[in-house]
Amino acid sequence: AIPIPEELPAEEACLIGCAIATGVGAALNTSPVWEGARVAVIGCGGVGLSVVQGARIAGAAEIVAIDREPRKLEWAQRLGATETATEPPADRRFDFAFDAVGIPATLEQAVAMLDHAGIATLVGLPHEGAEATFGLKQLFDARAQIRVSHGGDMLPAEDFPRLARLALDGELDLAGMVSRVVALDGVEQSLAAMAGGDVIRSVVRL
Repeated sequence: AIPIPEELPAEEACLIGCAIATGVGAALNTSPVWEGARVAVIGCGGVGLSVVQGARIAGAAEIVAIDREPRKLEWAQRLGATETATEPPADRRFDFAFDAVGIPATLEQAVAMLDHAGIATLVGLPHEGAEATFGLKQLFDARAQIRVSHGGDMLPAEDFPRLARLALDGELDLAGMVSRVVALDGVEQSLAAMAGGDVIRSVVRL
């Protein structure tokens, strides 16, 4: 068992073990964002929004959240994005680009957005057989890196209490990730709402 502070509400604490750990961990563990860095996050579902929070906690100067859904961009701005866009900005380069979608096109976009010595990180879970294409000369000349984040590369016994403390200290917004709390009979409706992009996360409370 991993101890979580009793003062952290259960409907917030329960999020730590999945989207929060994956996204925040990608920005703090897999590809540690440095203070003042320029960060792009492609995909603003629960994981992407957690990457945004991780970049904010790390002290990034620019956090550009990219998604085609306006409501997701509103959530991203509320959770720490400094800018939002519906498409990757063509004239901007970043120190870090996180792909929270996990399809070939978005990873290729992440690599294309990198500045010299930038790091692209695959966070979203790709489908079997998905293949992305990169120009090797582009990667070589830019000294770019591509990393893969598995669940934020977290050590639960060490990192989950740390995330809980960040939440209690007001640095990690867990409450803002809970769109609704439902009873058991509301699960089916909540799953449909999540599939439709209407909520960040729904929490079932018995």
